[in-house]
Amino acid sequence: LKKALNGPPVGEVPKVATCSSSSERRRAAARSQGVLRSIAMDKDRMRALLEGRASGCSKYAKPTQMHVVHKPGDAAAEVHMPPDQVAAILSKDVTDNLKREAGLRTCGPTPQRTLALGGTADSLEKAKALLKSVAFHCQFGFTSARVASILDQTARESITIRLSPMSRQLKQCERRLALGAVDFKFGKGSSVDVQLDEEVISRKHATIVFNPKKGSLYAQDLSTNGTYLNRRRLPKNRKGAGTPVRLVHGDELTFKAPKLDADEEYGFIINVVRSA
Repeated sequence: LKKALNGPPVGEVPKVATCSSSSERRRAAARSQGVLRSIAMDKDRMRALLEGRASGCSKYAKPTQMHVVHKPGDAAAEVHMPPDQVAAILSKDVTDNLKREAGLRTCGPTPQRTLALGGTADSLEKAKALLKSVAFHCQFGFTSARVASILDQTARESITIRLSPMSRQLKQCERRLALGAVDFKFGKGSSVDVQLDEEVISRKHATIVFNPKKGSLYAQDLSTNGTYLNRRRLPKNRKGAGTPVRLVHGDELTFKAPKLDADEEYGFIINVVRSA
């Protein structure tokens, strides 16, 4: 695949055999351009496969790197995260949430565009755990809203979600999740909340779970063939159980492997209507 990606650049027309007329030469050149366009499309598909964006190439998303450097002599730490995550954390509301939830005294940027944290040893450990959670969940789609949502640990009694279909085979539905009814199941079986009628769907395929203590939503894969959040396959642990991944407003939850050339995806857009 890599050798194929290093082929001739698009736009160069290979030499064609000598033609007897100008019309034949134009037709031969058009055919050559068509072949080159086809090659270019195939190269794009192969490049997507190599980068893990296409279905079946990478089973799970690669972990985001985060390094913590403890400074001697005081309770402080320097945290290395991707620049876009650092920028989102440094917005005032998100920084205030992090300081409040972890009990930090300070949180700010360094000249190296990392995070400088100050507080007690316990508060640094809490901040480290929260930032690791940010790094993990942002593998499945990075937005500033996702970072803010992960760091907002406010308890809520209920949350209402509306599922907007991405496929004409599915219907819109709405559900209120609260204590006593904290999950919302998808699958082919009779005991689920939303039935999915496709060959690759498991009887219990996936679930959305509400955590009232954190006021947050999570998606969990229960299937054999996989569930996808923003085109990334949801992970499972070594025992095969699905790992919950944070859901936020606007996420795309799909139940079949995404395809680069698909007109529509088999799944829903998550809309958080209200919470209390």
